[in-house]
Amino acid sequence: HVITKDWLFRSSRAQAETTGARYTIRMRTIVSRDALTALFRALVPEVTVTEVAITVEGILVTAFVLMPCAACPHGGYSSTNVHRSYVRQPRDVPLSDQPVRLLLQLRRFRCVNPACPAVTFSERLPALIAPATQRTLRLHVALRDVALAFGGEAGDRQSA
Repeated sequence: HVITKDWLFRSSRAQAETTGARYTIRMRTIVSRDALTALFRALVPEVTVTEVAITVEGILVTAFVLMPCAACPHGGYSSTNVHRSYVRQPRDVPLSDQPVRLLLQLRRFRCVNPACPAVTFSERLPALIAPATQRTLRLHVALRDVALAFGGEAGDRQSA
């Protein structure tokens, strides 16, 4: 299903050698929701994508973890006792110059070890996002590389 209403644009700059004028070429990149789902599934196999929405603000990817249990980070005991669910909304690397926000439906589990200091714990996705962060690891690495390459205010302007 090709998206006809919501175009994703990819910008590239080119400089005319004869006149020295700068201009911007806007190219239409047609991306299907199925292609976005397959791309995200390949990048993060631990989660199941339920919806991809292309909005004015960018791309929203709704996903959840398919594993029936999670290991407590304190004691390592595996638990299937779900305490509650919640949604995390980290930002991810832009796709075709469009910002990407993930809507991750995560669960908190009850630890089965009565001596564990953590009564409940959240399921972890170490390949995708660190605990208590608002950015994916991919975006964190990309922003760090921009900051190291440009430094200070120039890096801030480049990443905006």
